[in-house]
Amino acid sequence: MLHKERLLEFDRTAAARTHILDDQEDYFVSSNSMWSTQEEQVSAREMEEERRKLLHERQKQKLTINF
Repeated sequence: MLHKERLLEFDRTAAARTHILDDQEDYFVSSNSMWSTQEEQVSAREMEEERRKLLHERQKQKLTINF
């Protein structure tokens, strides 16, 4: 009887447990997201290009260590 009640409770609360939280999608606007407006996509594309440019500039740094 206890097992039956657990299964019924599991079935009643299934919808509440299947909610997906996608924090990254809320924070980052992707340039190829079908849910973004045209302006958001352009802005996101520009931000991605700027981020890539900064990343490549950082890779060109040289470090000299003298002992």
